[in-house]
Amino acid sequence: MTGAHIYTLLVAVAAAQGGASPSPPARHVERAGGYSFLPPPGWKMARHPSQPYAVAAGPRRKAFTPTLFFADRQAASSVGAFIEETVKDGQAKFKDFKKIAVSMVKTDAGRATAHKLVIESSPEEAEARLRQTTYVITKSSGGYLVVYCTGLADEAAALDALCDGAIRTFKWEQSR
Repeated sequence: MTGAHIYTLLVAVAAAQGGASPSPPARHVERAGGYSFLPPPGWKMARHPSQPYAVAAGPRRKAFTPTLFFADRQAASSVGAFIEETVKDGQAKFKDFKKIAVSMVKTDAGRATAHKLVIESSPEEAEARLRQTTYVITKSSGGYLVVYCTGLADEAAALDALCDGAIRTFKWEQSR
């Protein structure tokens, strides 16, 4: 999925969130993906027709709903190469694309490490500058589970704390 498609999806998820059937936040177990995590406080889980896994949606702020969604990606390259491809794709698609940071986050369960990429840009579909944190978790079966957390760039500190907090609670429920 390209950067433009990711932002288009996020805008669609945010728009559709009002019509979804959200459930109260608790440890979310995604049986189809074989993982679980605690959504950020105040966020709700909802199904979206374009996504195989449930999407976490935060409270709407300044005409934007922050989201956290999970996607399977094939492992055609190393994690480092995957991150660099993501950066190059963003630089090609968004004139004001900015790579903020690359780091790692350990999960509470300690059985997984998420490689973290933080970017900012102003996609045409959004009315404000967005911040997207991409977490890449390697599956034991090959490939990656990629987690995208997107919100308003001017709320970066709060968004980073919420996203990192959710990822720290991530654990595999079955071997993947």
